[in-house]
Amino acid sequence: THGLCMGYKKSAWTLWNMASDAVAEDRPDLYFSVRSASWMQLHHLEEDAHVFFVNHHGPLPIDIRGLCGGMDTAFNLFKLISEHATEGDAIILVGDFIAGSSSVTVLELQQHLHRAYSGESN
Repeated sequence: THGLCMGYKKSAWTLWNMASDAVAEDRPDLYFSVRSASWMQLHHLEEDAHVFFVNHHGPLPIDIRGLCGGMDTAFNLFKLISEHATEGDAIILVGDFIAGSSSVTVLELQQHLHRAYSGESN
């Protein structure tokens, strides 16, 4: 998972499934690792609510989107979601994308997912 973590409140949610899939890779000149997206599928204990939660750490270099580029990173995240989420799941995608709000990855993701929040780089 390369430094990714996730948590949930066990008194409110049941974990149905979880794993980690490779979705990108750092470019050779700044290589650290293959970049993963960890995911979990949760069911709320009191309500009939289902969540598919994904935490992703993007590849280096910043805004270039690693070895394969931003479009491929976005495609691989969508592929992960389509292969593991089920109909009716609320999709929540979070992480350090190592990309600005105008990067190819972020722009492609927001074509299909509503962006609720973006932080600022320091």
